[in-house]
Amino acid sequence: MKTPLELARKLRKNPTLEEDRLWQLLRRKQLKGYKFYRQHPFVYKSINKQDSFFILDFFCHSHKLVVELDGGIHKLKTEEDAARDFILSEFEIKTMRIQNEEFNKVSDEVILQKILRALEGNLI
Repeated sequence: MKTPLELARKLRKNPTLEEDRLWQLLRRKQLKGYKFYRQHPFVYKSINKQDSFFILDFFCHSHKLVVELDGGIHKLKTEEDAARDFILSEFEIKTMRIQNEEFNKVSDEVILQKILRALEGNLI
């Protein structure tokens, strides 16, 4: 079984087109100096050296904001996603979900403004 870090590294090497596009916009503190991590492992429970974890698509640690890009499969995983969002909220981490369909229909500027509003105004 892979460790959270090994899995995150594997995901970083094989991003979706949407993940790669968003990373090009967020990396190197390009969004008003906010630092984002891509495919960030988040361990929320460890029992007997067995980790329960999530891999967060994009994570701004300073503002405890996760940006998740959701493809079509997520339409079938709404309960799982809600449980995940609830667990993250227990750590005071907010989750912003952007559907790939929406992401592909609007400009980069619209997406960045939406993320910026979430960071600065806690509007999700």
